[in-house]
Amino acid sequence: MLSSVKPLLDLARDEDRHMQARLASEPVIWLATVTPTGAPRSVPVWFSWDDPAVVVFSGRGAQKLRNLARNPSVWLTLNASEGGTDVVMLEGTGELADPTELRGATAPGFAEKYRPLLGDQTIEELSTAFSDTIRMMIQRMIGWTKPAGQLRYRSIPS
Repeated sequence: MLSSVKPLLDLARDEDRHMQARLASEPVIWLATVTPTGAPRSVPVWFSWDDPAVVVFSGRGAQKLRNLARNPSVWLTLNASEGGTDVVMLEGTGELADPTELRGATAPGFAEKYRPLLGDQTIEELSTAFSDTIRMMIQRMIGWTKPAGQLRYRSIPS
C-alpha cells in the first residue's frame, strides 16, 4: 500500500519486532480524535497496520469522521497487557481515503485478520456497512515492552 514510505520500526530490534507483532495481531486499537470543543474522544476500532500507516473503516456520518474533518490529529493506543508493561501508542494525522482505492475487503491483511470474528457476516458485508476509509499516517510511536524480560521504553523517532 505505501511501499515508497519509510517504515518507522526497525525490525532488527527486539522491541520493534514485538510492537510490529502486536500491531499485526491485536484485534482492537483505541482511536482518539479531537472534538469541536477540543476534547479528546476515544473509540475502539478494528484496524489494519502497514508501517507507518493505520487504516480504519467507519460507518457513514460517524463522530470520528466529523472530528477528523475539523482536526486531523489522531492518537492510537493498543490495550495494555502484561500488567501495564506492554504498551504501544501511535501519534499521527488522519484523513478520509478514497473508498475505491481501499476497502475492508481489499486492505492488506484486514480480511484475514477479521474474517474469523465476523460470524455469519461476510467481509463484503462488513465493507458495505463500514464503507468510509480512514488512513492515518503515523509520525511517532511510543512503546514500553519487555521482549527480553527487561522493561524497555522506546520513542520513534527518538
